Amino acid sequence: MRRQTKDDHTMNNTLRRTVIGAALLAACAVSAPVPAAQAVTKCTDIGNGQLCMLANAGNPATASYRKDAGGEVTVRLGFQVKGASPVHWDAGFFKAYVRAEPWYYTWRDNGVSKGVSYRAVLHQYGGNTWYSAWATP
Repeated sequence: MRRQTKDDHTMNNTLRRTVIGAALLAACAVSAPVPAAQAVTKCTDIGNGQLCMLANAGNPATASYRKDAGGEVTVRLGFQVKGASPVHWDAGFFKAYVRAEPWYYTWRDNGVSKGVSYRAVLHQYGGNTWYSAWATP
């Protein structure tokens, strides 16, 4: 019986890695692709700006408000799930004024589910309430 040399050992390890690598590639080639999360943003023009809802399945709910005209207003952002009456509000009222960047609020403890509809809510202190269009990921 022939004794195994260092060259034989190197060749066996190389062959073993090649076979394992080929098997892994073959397994990946036949496995189904994982669908990417579908992010949906729906915005509504509310006269002095835009109110938007970002719904991305598996991620937190995010509402935004971009003020394009008018004076400073005190508002708060929220979101609502279709078929459920409560509004999930942000941390509290804030002063909104015309600026290039919108105000955002993300609810870290409220994940978005695929196939469920969400909308942003903007409430003016002592005044009106506006709603974005429904966003369904």
